[in-house]
Amino acid sequence: DPSLSWYQAWLQLDEDVRGSMRTYTVREWRDAERELIVDMVLHTSEASDGGPASNWATAAEIGSRLHVIGPARDVPRGRGGIEFDPGTARHLLLAGDETAVPAIASILESLTQPPFAAETLTGHVILEVPHAGDILTLDVPAGMEVTWLVRGERDHGDLMRAAVRETVQPAPDSDAQAVDLDDIDIDATILWDVPRALSGAARNSGTDTPQGERPFYAWIAGEAAAVKDIRRYLVQDIGIDRRQVAFMGYWRKGRAEGS
Repeated sequence: DPSLSWYQAWLQLDEDVRGSMRTYTVREWRDAERELIVDMVLHTSEASDGGPASNWATAAEIGSRLHVIGPARDVPRGRGGIEFDPGTARHLLLAGDETAVPAIASILESLTQPPFAAETLTGHVILEVPHAGDILTLDVPAGMEVTWLVRGERDHGDLMRAAVRETVQPAPDSDAQAVDLDDIDIDATILWDVPRALSGAARNSGTDTPQGERPFYAWIAGEAAAVKDIRRYLVQDIGIDRRQVAFMGYWRKGRAEGS
């Protein structure tokens, strides 16, 4: 059917034929070597089944093959799946769980290159990971503070939610008004609420502050329920302009990609 996208056509194939697909962040592309760098987490369930990507990576050796579908080379910088587009904002909030660590690490590295001026940036980076061994050394602009949260046995996303609330609070003299926010059924659709994709109604429902004068930008990614809760807090409760925030549900607890 020519009206179907490649993804819709792929979904219509028999599962035994189409194989499995998983989404990863491009950590680095080495042009001279023609090498694509991707961070993969090796994990297993109680049944010792790590899922198709983890199982493949565990058994992979030189010569193992897989198909890669990715953004075109000419995708504007900061987009192409990561959706980082802060404009002229100089105070940033980056928050995510372990699935967002590669993207946030890539974003931080990009901040040291044009058009960004790392010396003018301030803000917070909040990263929730399962274990202390998952903490990485990141290249971070001097004005940005990184907080690693080790989840342990706590519920996924709880530490990240609390840290965002503690970090971003309404100013005592703020006249920002709480706004109604459309609900997103994260069990039926992907939570991908980014400024580039806002509806006309959403674009026209923000503050009166000119876009070039908005000092703050937030980028939130990870498990969809946690991201949805943070989205509600920042936009609905505090009243942050939706054109200053990007929210992405990278995955949904209890659901495999494509299910």
